[in-house]
Amino acid sequence: MKDKKPFFIGIGGSGMSSLAHILLDLKLEVKGYDKANTDTLRKLEMRGAKITHDPESVSLDSIDYVVYSSAVKETHPIFKKALDEHKTLVHRSELLHELFSKKFSIAVAGSHGKTTTTAMTGQILLEGTQRPAIMLGGEVGFLNDRGGKWDNGKWGVYESDESDGTFLNHKADIKIVTNIDNDHLDHYKTVENLHEAFAKFIHNKKSSTAIVYIGDAGVEAAIDLLEDSKNIIGYVETSRATSLAAKFPEIKIEPFEIFDNELSFYRNGMLKRIKLPFAGDHYLKNAFASLLAAEIADLEIDRILETLSQYNGVKRRLEHLGTLNNIHVYDDYGHHPTEILAVIQSIKRMRPVGAKCCIIFQPHRYTRTRDHYIDFAKALDDSDILFLLPIYSAGETPIEGIATELIYDNLTIKDRTILLTGEIERDVTIIKKYILSGDYLVSLGAGNVRDWAEKFLK
Repeated sequence: MKDKKPFFIGIGGSGMSSLAHILLDLKLEVKGYDKANTDTLRKLEMRGAKITHDPESVSLDSIDYVVYSSAVKETHPIFKKALDEHKTLVHRSELLHELFSKKFSIAVAGSHGKTTTTAMTGQILLEGTQRPAIMLGGEVGFLNDRGGKWDNGKWGVYESDESDGTFLNHKADIKIVTNIDNDHLDHYKTVENLHEAFAKFIHNKKSSTAIVYIGDAGVEAAIDLLEDSKNIIGYVETSRATSLAAKFPEIKIEPFEIFDNELSFYRNGMLKRIKLPFAGDHYLKNAFASLLAAEIADLEIDRILETLSQYNGVKRRLEHLGTLNNIHVYDDYGHHPTEILAVIQSIKRMRPVGAKCCIIFQPHRYTRTRDHYIDFAKALDDSDILFLLPIYSAGETPIEGIATELIYDNLTIKDRTILLTGEIERDVTIIKKYILSGDYLVSLGAGNVRDWAEKFLK
């Protein structure tokens, strides 16, 4: 597809915009459609992409192929037009594989932490002068607030999305699996199918190396499904290293310890430490996975550690939006119970004594709320003050009986929880009544909850 002209349906999506930036780096003429008008789209337009917001006005006359994601339905007018005009339809995962198959590549998968881990690995390769290709589902400062970059180096790293099963198209040389949680069951139907898909991902290329957090129950279940566990590196807390080494004798175990927001491990008999600008054990584990991959790519360990100490984060991953009247406002994309709990725990480590952890949570999708409302309540119970927004549908048809109130009904902190209306002006007025100087306010979710935090700051 090197010399072909693409058209992206939903070009402003996190993964789609990153791929569009890569094609722009390759000097291709990029066109696309998106119903929104966002900063992400404006960045693409500044680089020469032609974007329309009216699906009826789209012409595919000069287009060679149309890129779509699993979020695009066959009833979408541009998808139907592409079919009618016999245009080649390319799923974004196919385009991703086509691009990165030309390099030695690192694919990062997992229910949580894959964007952060991809970003960490990309920053290590970039600052290690590897001139890498990078694709992730978020925007990062070291790529000038983009999520995609193409360069002529030997290595590439990309985020591999398991949500629709298309990550099995990716046959990377190094594969990282951060964890496997019970998410995307609308696609997989059962947890067993999810574990089987990850097992196939880990071993879908015989010459590859898989780096997995073996301390995760889901990862352990996936490894159990493999006929052999050769070419797997399992990183895990020292307390579990011996028992897992006995269970999986073929796996190379990489033990570590986390204490006082540092991760320590040994190399050649010497104690090494990972320190990050962000609080949270999950960040440290992701960093260790990135380090193990970078070592295989022949980067020097002290240089890796130096880069990680200056890791500058991903937009919408515990992103600091600003401070108003000594109220510290953050935003995070977390939309699964495990991610929510990790964010709350990170904020509680960051805040000084006496400061409250105040969460604005917006459930994402009716199906996810149906499947996890009890676990959402358990995770959100750790908040000091909780504001609950109505469900963000993400295009789903509403399900009778499924609403934010299901989460509220299962909370133990009802006396510290406020149900919001979804009308931003009215809601922010309510939020202001509960937040005091010194508190930490976090907008949390994969929808448009960030708008409430930004409105609060204004």
